[in-house]
Amino acid sequence: MKLINILLVLMGLVCTERLCANEQFNITQFKPREKQKDIIRISEAFDRKTIDKLWLSENFTLDPTGGESGTGALFCHKTQKDKQLVSSLDLKLNPQFRYRATIRYKAEKLKDVKGARLFFIEFYNSQKYAGGEYYYGKVIENQWNEIILEFQPPAQFDRAFAGFLMPKNATGKVWWDNFSIEPLGMLSALIYNVQPPNLTIRNDAGTISLKAYMYSKDIVESDLAMYVSTGGKEYVWKGMNGIYSGKLGKLPDGKLKLTAKLLDMRKKNILAEKELTLFVKKSAPLNYGSYIDEYGRTIVDGKPFLPLGFFCMKPTDEIMRNLKAGGFNFVMPYRGHLDIDESFSLAQKYGMRIFMNMLYQRPKGMQQSIPQMEFEGAKGIDEVLRAWVRKVKDHPMLLGYYLSDENPVEEVPYMRRMRENINEIDPNHLVVTLTYIAQHFPFFAETGDVLAIDHYPVETANSRSMKEIPNLLHDAGKTGIGVWLVPQTFNWGIYKAKTPEEYRKYRFPTVEEMQSMFLAGAVDGAKGFLFYAYHDIFENGDTKEPGSSVKNWTSVVKATKILKELEPYILSIESAPAVMIQKKVNAGLRTWNANGKTAVAIAGFGPGKSCLEFTIQSEPDLKSKFGGTVNLGKGKYRFTGNDICSDVLFSE
Repeated sequence: MKLINILLVLMGLVCTERLCANEQFNITQFKPREKQKDIIRISEAFDRKTIDKLWLSENFTLDPTGGESGTGALFCHKTQKDKQLVSSLDLKLNPQFRYRATIRYKAEKLKDVKGARLFFIEFYNSQKYAGGEYYYGKVIENQWNEIILEFQPPAQFDRAFAGFLMPKNATGKVWWDNFSIEPLGMLSALIYNVQPPNLTIRNDAGTISLKAYMYSKDIVESDLAMYVSTGGKEYVWKGMNGIYSGKLGKLPDGKLKLTAKLLDMRKKNILAEKELTLFVKKSAPLNYGSYIDEYGRTIVDGKPFLPLGFFCMKPTDEIMRNLKAGGFNFVMPYRGHLDIDESFSLAQKYGMRIFMNMLYQRPKGMQQSIPQMEFEGAKGIDEVLRAWVRKVKDHPMLLGYYLSDENPVEEVPYMRRMRENINEIDPNHLVVTLTYIAQHFPFFAETGDVLAIDHYPVETANSRSMKEIPNLLHDAGKTGIGVWLVPQTFNWGIYKAKTPEEYRKYRFPTVEEMQSMFLAGAVDGAKGFLFYAYHDIFENGDTKEPGSSVKNWTSVVKATKILKELEPYILSIESAPAVMIQKKVNAGLRTWNANGKTAVAIAGFGPGKSCLEFTIQSEPDLKSKFGGTVNLGKGKYRFTGNDICSDVLFSE
């Protein structure tokens, strides 16, 4: 949140006090917004009429009597692996509504089902993927079962469809029947907390900030107010830029439950409602541990900190030594929880911060569920998670907790519960949640202090664009919580190629491409970088291409140096120099002032040529670091580049 936003919120608090003082408020006057009665519902039995609407892949047919009641069903018998089969049904959906999709299925002799399975909803905009919902649950055989997906369409899409899926490596038989989509009503807004950090109130004022993420386009903010009730007291707060802040007063230490309702004051409607759990612990000052401040920066032990870290599997001396020498300052080990003592000991040995991975500690049937059921006397999924927190919360190298990794949006309530379990015990460390689907960002926002966004645009020689990075970061910034970028430092052939010949079709990003992706993150507001992934450079990379890790690691370290140079600027809260843009083609920039000096980062997004002409009158003598920008005199500059490109300008 920028300083101007803080001032606006303070102005909103004054307005709030006037509202409460001058108006006789009665929450019973407000009713839920009426549902539209003309919303289209979709229902399809798989008879010949429905089959004509479907796009049928190979091996898919109509079974005239295979349905649940002896009527028609969509049927697939897959006998060969290594090829995904999908049939689809186009849908007409409204982006302002939330939906529930239901499908019945029966499976026989289904083998090797991994990842997304059987059923999904996807969205495209201008032939580009715009998001989707997928089923990851357990497949039960030899009886009819139901899959339910609840989803919110993205704001922008021009095609939506239901997909009936046989995964790539699966074989067997599946029947689908009785498909339906039911609107759950207009989703006017979502409510979630953005302050206090780590879900913990620490002051006597009891200050909190709630975000109303708006979907409805027909309501002006001046008509809105946030109603909050807790402990028998009621509050009504006006907001600015979607943020509603107020003071709950002096509260006893412990768990705090509150109800928040977003109100349309003019029409007397309740637009959204949310039950929230926070914690009060006034003996937990923020000069120790980690949190995200009001500017989106990570604060560690009371000081601003630019996270530059790597995913790895299990920490070793070699990994930590390489990361430390490469200029990185933290690690997120997927398997570090399997030996907590060793992992944290190595972190302390090398002076590296470390995340505690909580990702797998969820019930069977959820995505990436590999729970430990016992740990140092604790038994059960929640109990083990809480025992982990108690074990690591006071370790000096703990940076935070890693909660999710591209999990389905329907798991958000469980992830919120995980976050609450963590912060109830440890109020002093942040939580990171990760997804790459833009329409999921506001839903995921309640599950972490940081929203990490992953996007990996470089695959083959034809990969020439990183446009989705600024698009995704722009959408993530609207959530009002901290944003980190998860950039690509791997070769897609590791995941997509089966043979050495296939692998040679893929490539590792160049130094310039990686550097440009990192700078695109800085330009679009990321204040942390978690690189994916160490094990794909070394173990997996060397398995596919022996000896490649030395060259690729050298490239990564070289590309990352620019972030270290920009660290004081990215963390600066000084007013940025004014910039006037005269021409902008396929590019973006950000300016900073820090400690009497100025920096400008420029990213060209590709594909094709990028151009940016701009003027910074206060800085006529900026110097280009990579040679992509020409000084035209009198504070005017011109950047040009091709495909994925970038430059940085510094004052003397």
